[in-house]
Amino acid sequence: MFEPHYPRWLKLTTGRFASLETSSKFAITYNIHVKLWWLIILLAAPCGAQDIESLMEAADAHYHLREQESELLTAIRIYQQVLDIDPTKYEAAWKLAKAYWYQGNFSAGNKLPFFEKGIEAARKAVEIAPDRCEGHFWLGINLAVSAESSGVFRALGMVDEVKVEMQKAMEISENCQCGGPPRVLGKLYA
Repeated sequence: MFEPHYPRWLKLTTGRFASLETSSKFAITYNIHVKLWWLIILLAAPCGAQDIESLMEAADAHYHLREQESELLTAIRIYQQVLDIDPTKYEAAWKLAKAYWYQGNFSAGNKLPFFEKGIEAARKAVEIAPDRCEGHFWLGINLAVSAESSGVFRALGMVDEVKVEMQKAMEISENCQCGGPPRVLGKLYA
């Protein structure tokens, strides 16, 4: 009699004399294996541009509701997720810098770690697209508020970099972030 070729573990649990208990264990084990394989396949699948755009839309929607801390944290997580998928996504980098600025600006306690994360994200944005203004603007903003939060001596060393970033943003676009760079520079000189 012809017997099809099955893996050994399958023969042990599905043989002619297998008990109901053994068959149930096989069914459960098989079901778990199939689900795990599908999960691995889905996680390994490349994320397309359309998926990244839908993630960006979701992050923007959460950021719009940023007054609720959970929404802000979700926006930050999604912007970071986009950068993990596509490290060259400029919009995600500068928006992450902006979100960290917001988190630091409106949080109680030590604000400096948020501004430092904002600086890191903005530097990434400037690295990705040095000819776009938003990265320079949010780098300057995060540097300025970081300087305010960190004491006089550290602040003195950061003022020049804030000026440089704001000047670059203005050179690229006079109306960058609704005219933000001249306002920042005016505050520095006031």
